[in-house]
Amino acid sequence: MAKTGSRRSETRRDEWNSLRRSGSAGAAKEVKGLRWLLLRNWENLSRLQRKELRALERANARIHRAWRLKEELRDIFKKGIIAARRALDRWLAAASRSKLEHFVKLARTIRGFREKIEATIKYGFTNGIAESNNASIGRIRANARGFHDAENFITMVMLDRAGIGPGLPWNQAE
Repeated sequence: MAKTGSRRSETRRDEWNSLRRSGSAGAAKEVKGLRWLLLRNWENLSRLQRKELRALERANARIHRAWRLKEELRDIFKKGIIAARRALDRWLAAASRSKLEHFVKLARTIRGFREKIEATIKYGFTNGIAESNNASIGRIRANARGFHDAENFITMVMLDRAGIGPGLPWNQAE
């Protein structure tokens, strides 16, 4: 599934460019400074940051709408399957009507993968473990600066991922 964080950032960037072109340098600077705040999840915000987001609703509705859509989509994954299906229906309708091109595109993508997304919600399985293994294998390959023999590479991967081998030099605490 596409990352909603990147969609929100694209919306913020588009709004920033629009404000710069229109000659609103001060407003553009304020929008640019919101990037890290918008990346945070609601429950991780301080009281002051929450107040700033509420003020954003009045100051720049497009960016606030993008942030709200991101939070609503994130919350869907915390619900049970029946509630998640209803919430996803509402989210897809809201994203499609949002007039935020990046979210309209994301809604189309989600519709195409909806069955798989619902399976993820229902069963709680993700590709996180596979991604973690792929990252570890990439680190082994990079740290070894290449292997002359595929069998040696496979052995190193098996030793590292099984956790039964000796401590490898790049995994040692310094």
